[in-house]
Amino acid sequence: MTDKELERLQKLAAIELSPEEQKKLGSQLQSIVSFLDKLQEVKID
Repeated sequence: MTDKELERLQKLAAIELSPEEQKKLGSQLQSIVSFLDKLQEVKID
């Protein structure tokens, strides 16, 4: 997740984050998005 995307999400959620919190949250959100991408690849019948 880019800094710009994170800033937009922060504004939409009406929260303020320190630069350290932004970095940590950005990393966590990127991990979540990557996991969701992997889940979409799983074939279920």
